[in-house]
Amino acid sequence: MRKGLFFLKITLSFTIIIVLIYKYIDFNKFIYILPNINYFILLLLVFLIYVIRLLVAYQTKISLTPFQIKIDTNEVFKIHLISTFYSLILSSDLIAGGVSWYLLSKDNGRRAEVASVIVYLRILNLITLLPFALLGIYFEPKLEEYNIQIYILMFGLLLLVMLLPFLWHSLAIFTESLLNYLISLLPLKKLSKRLLEANQNVWNAVKISREMPIRFNIKIIILSFASQLLAIVFMYLALTMVNIHLPISVATWLIALVVIIAILPLTIAGIGVRDFSFVFILKELYSVPPESSLLLSMVILLINILFGGIWGGYYAMTLGSSNRASCLNKTK
Repeated sequence: MRKGLFFLKITLSFTIIIVLIYKYIDFNKFIYILPNINYFILLLLVFLIYVIRLLVAYQTKISLTPFQIKIDTNEVFKIHLISTFYSLILSSDLIAGGVSWYLLSKDNGRRAEVASVIVYLRILNLITLLPFALLGIYFEPKLEEYNIQIYILMFGLLLLVMLLPFLWHSLAIFTESLLNYLISLLPLKKLSKRLLEANQNVWNAVKISREMPIRFNIKIIILSFASQLLAIVFMYLALTMVNIHLPISVATWLIALVVIIAILPLTIAGIGVRDFSFVFILKELYSVPPESSLLLSMVILLINILFGGIWGGYYAMTLGSSNRASCLNKTK
């Protein structure tokens, strides 16, 4: 089943790419613009992604401290790289969350606590991205006719509803009771019992998170905003690198598009969907040559492969070797 789904996503990725190249891309023009790339900016992009990942790793580290989970920022950084590696292979940003959950909790056994932290940070980081996206859309009159801001506000409202139980005690109790009732309806008693225990552990973790000092939560929120600002700068520099000269306001909503594409489990590493989106949107709104838009998407893919595929793949392989070595030592 999984192999079939993986093959289907690869097929979809390459099908979209082939159609895109056939309909929009002039290969000679694409080759012509390659030497005009500013490769110095490419180094800046790699550095920015490194800093963003460090910020996210540090944010995750301090978010785990209320549960007495002690882990180095560097270790979280490695775990996030490994999760990115598996998200590239298994084609979903949601997969990355699952891998991070497993690796962050496998040594301490605090699965419910780690899960609550990952969910909270994921929702929080999406919410802190929305104001920048709305600001960019506000300064872009060409997007008004598409009413995109309405869809973003609806998405933001949905995220806020998901975040409220982490902030509002009464709603948390109601949600926990509702889930307990729904789980109790399951006919399989053993499964129902395990799910009830897991649900109780998760909401206990939510309660602990909610009782943290205001300064602690403000620090986490500031880190989210800082990473979003750096992501916008990254997108603006990526546009400049491939000689697409647009206002930085465009980067504010374009980075939101990239994040949404990463979440959707449609293709491998967003290949095809991201390329087509860039080519179509930038051509329609700003008359950007399709070749430049495709190059922009390829730069983002290249950096994802560098961090997730190569660096994350190395850590994933060495992790497997270290686990096997520790198992052998235990048997001696």
